[in-house]
Amino acid sequence: MEKSDEEIDAGFAFIMKDGPKSASGMQQLIWQTKTLKNPQSPIFGWPVALIEKALRNMSTDGVLAKKEFDWYVCLNHYEPWVLEILEGIWDFDIASLVLLGEPNCGKSPLGRSVLMAQRRHNKTRFAVDGNPCIRTTTEIDFLRGEVGSILMGDYLDDGSLKSLPMKVVKALLDVGLYEAMAWARWGATKWVANEPRAVADQFYNPNSKCEHDFWPSSTFQEFYGMIRPAFNENASEAEINAVFKRAAFLVNSKTHVYYRKAGVNEDLVQRKQIVNPEYLTPEGKKLYGLYKSGHKEPPANHAENIAKEQVWVEAVMKKRFQERREREAVDQGMPLGFLTTTSSAIAAGSITASMHSHPAPAVLGLNSYSSSSSSSSAPAPLAIKKEIFEKKKNIFHFKAGRLAAAQGSQFFIDLDMPSPPPSPVRLPDAFDMPDDLGEDVLEDMGEDPVRLPDAFDMPDDLGEDVLEEDMGEDPVRLPDAFDMPDDLGEDVLEEDMGEEDVFKFGGGLDGDED
Repeated sequence: MEKSDEEIDAGFAFIMKDGPKSASGMQQLIWQTKTLKNPQSPIFGWPVALIEKALRNMSTDGVLAKKEFDWYVCLNHYEPWVLEILEGIWDFDIASLVLLGEPNCGKSPLGRSVLMAQRRHNKTRFAVDGNPCIRTTTEIDFLRGEVGSILMGDYLDDGSLKSLPMKVVKALLDVGLYEAMAWARWGATKWVANEPRAVADQFYNPNSKCEHDFWPSSTFQEFYGMIRPAFNENASEAEINAVFKRAAFLVNSKTHVYYRKAGVNEDLVQRKQIVNPEYLTPEGKKLYGLYKSGHKEPPANHAENIAKEQVWVEAVMKKRFQERREREAVDQGMPLGFLTTTSSAIAAGSITASMHSHPAPAVLGLNSYSSSSSSSSAPAPLAIKKEIFEKKKNIFHFKAGRLAAAQGSQFFIDLDMPSPPPSPVRLPDAFDMPDDLGEDVLEDMGEDPVRLPDAFDMPDDLGEDVLEEDMGEDPVRLPDAFDMPDDLGEDVLEEDMGEEDVFKFGGGLDGDED
């Protein structure tokens, strides 16, 4: 006799509720035999093989991580400085999040909230059906049994990273990989691309820190020494760099919170000086306490909190996409002016500031939002006019640069560029005009002064009377071989040597006796 869909659903619900989860002591076999022959049972007359398979699946599911759909602590339940940090390192569609540091600061709820926020964003971005969820476990083996999904995030909370082989750690953290897999006990764990993942651990080195508390950053070497104990002691430097490539870090010490974006570099690591930091707001702590006590009812404003959170995530992701386009443009040799907008136009922390200063948009549903349906009290968005001329000019510069490079030139003429100032006229190298030369001397020299030969160096203290009376307008050129002593007075020239004596020594008798 065929069963209806309602009868089938009721039968499996009965098995999951009353069926034994363990096969020890033949519990499942005894329960199956008695239930199948009971006419009042919802599974009376069902095939034995089907019941055996259902009970076996229940035994297997008992050691796997459960999906968590009800998580009511949203991102706006965290302190504003936490959101400012996340705004700077959020890249969780292609990177994972590693939370390290002191206990009792809120790492466990923060990891869940980040994963759930990215799940909700993926549902809208990729337009997929289903409900976002997360799986939380302390052992990576419990994540096997089900292939990952962009609507499901995996969270290794308080799992010891240092006990895992580095190839498993790299597979877990590689969000951008098309398909990541790792061997697990009794099977394998498999993740898909864009499935965000997070890890929380308490292992770190608190002694590796900057000596000055007030400095806003730490060196990469200090940060490397801080996070190194969290990983396998046999891990090489190259393997740790592979982790840096795949994951963003958030480390809380007793006095500071360190944060680093995913990437392989040795840039300074930013930090905030906060003594005994706590991530959750008072309202967030209250919600997290209700969750731990087993309370599953959502708060009255949960839909509004989700909408507010997703507006923030959407704005941050748009900024990340713009940064990626800029990096791609630089790699291709394209000037940034060719892009209509740049990420530098969005100041750091401005997205978080706007989240706390404006009310959330009107909610259309649990997982949907619309910025156009904002309440009347919210200020209207400021419309900024973009001049098309600037865009066309940037396109022209880009094409002109490419054309000039193709023709072997490194420059091109820009008609909008102002003309360079004319170069000053340089006097002949042989005649260096003194800086203090007065106008009367220029008048005496005339419009076309006679150029003195290179071999004759005129003394600096030669007065005008010598030029006019003794030398005349056409002074006699002394031979190159005759070096006139510096202390030779005018009376020697006029009385003792005379004009004939000058020519007598024209042969150059340097070194002869007087």
